[in-house]
Amino acid sequence: MTNNSKTKKIIYILLGVMFLCFFLSGIIFLFSSNKNVVKNNSDNGTGVQFRTEKNLSIDNINNIDIDAALGSIKITSEDRKDVKLIFSYNENFFKNSVPTLNVNSYGTEAKIEIKYRSSLKKLNLGNSRISLEVYIPKSYNKSLSLDTKLGDINLNNLDLDNLECSLSMGKSLVNDINCNYFKYDNSMGDLNGDKVYTKESEIELSMGSANIKNFRGNLKAENSMGEIDIEYDEFNNNVDLEASMGSIKLTLPKKSEFSLSAKTSMGSVSCDFPLNTSIHKGSEIDGNINNSNNRIIANSSMGSIDIRSRD
Repeated sequence: MTNNSKTKKIIYILLGVMFLCFFLSGIIFLFSSNKNVVKNNSDNGTGVQFRTEKNLSIDNINNIDIDAALGSIKITSEDRKDVKLIFSYNENFFKNSVPTLNVNSYGTEAKIEIKYRSSLKKLNLGNSRISLEVYIPKSYNKSLSLDTKLGDINLNNLDLDNLECSLSMGKSLVNDINCNYFKYDNSMGDLNGDKVYTKESEIELSMGSANIKNFRGNLKAENSMGEIDIEYDEFNNNVDLEASMGSIKLTLPKKSEFSLSAKTSMGSVSCDFPLNTSIHKGSEIDGNINNSNNRIIANSSMGSIDIRSRD
């Protein structure tokens, strides 16, 4: 790539990041406007924490769909026969816009939704203390989908067919997950995980980092602004990683075999493994170990790429 091409690419990336920042600033403004007015009406955000519980049968249910505009969400499994939901929020904060937890079943789909009576932009999110805890049976092994606009999620000890998570802004903690297909996208926030075992995974972030230890499965991951750091505990897969502004680190067991195509426009590329290389220079590596069919593709526009070995 010529210097002019590199310069143009960097300019396009920076323009993209600028527009992304404007977009995310708009989201932040939307969720925080009229803050002082609501705060005065809710006794400075203090008050009783409202708490309610609901239960949901999973008989003939193939998909659980959770839609929450804001608040923290925790989902885990336990020895039980139905889904237990615990919903809580600051009662004074929601005097004029009491949220409701709606639970319904439509054929083979269960819909869990938090509804609000007025626009969220009139609320002061800092004092809402809103949370949803979801306890599903360990025997449930179908699909789970989660959509939240503003809030953190915590997923733990789940054994599913499909797991899909969509966030606009918030951090995610994902531990002890076993599923055939995992899809995750987040506009702003970090993804941290441990013991995430999948067959196929797609991860997309606009601004934030992805850090997963003890990962398994084929992976396609993209990050516009932030690092990608994935550590496999066993490897016999295809991996496609792309970062616009951020580094890529992929850690594999030392006996892993694969073909590698790694390239960065601004940064360095390194690999701990003994590749039979056709290209090996500071910003690009192409090579193979024992003509393996496992494929690793890693590209970064502004950031280093490291392929590391672990015991």
